[in-house]
Amino acid sequence: MALQGDTKAMQMCMDRISPPRRELPVKIGKLPTRTAEDLVKASETVIQKVTAGELTPGQGQAFANILDRRREVIVTQDLDQRLRAVEAQPQP
Repeated sequence: MALQGDTKAMQMCMDRISPPRRELPVKIGKLPTRTAEDLVKASETVIQKVTAGELTPGQGQAFANILDRRREVIVTQDLDQRLRAVEAQPQP
């Protein structure tokens, strides 16, 4: 039907091929995330943008979740490095 010019059928096909985005992308700028100290700065930036109305509370929460996952990666990496250093020490 879409090939025969039915605009409703065309729209249905397009929605299945390329569904509309549920959320719009948000530009917040580059956030530092290499260290735990960087994450403190990044969190502060997110909080400031939410309180200024530049981000919705939901968007702020999404960024906070991303930053928390990054924190977990940093902690895991740190623990791994410490454990390797302990294991590398000669045993008495």
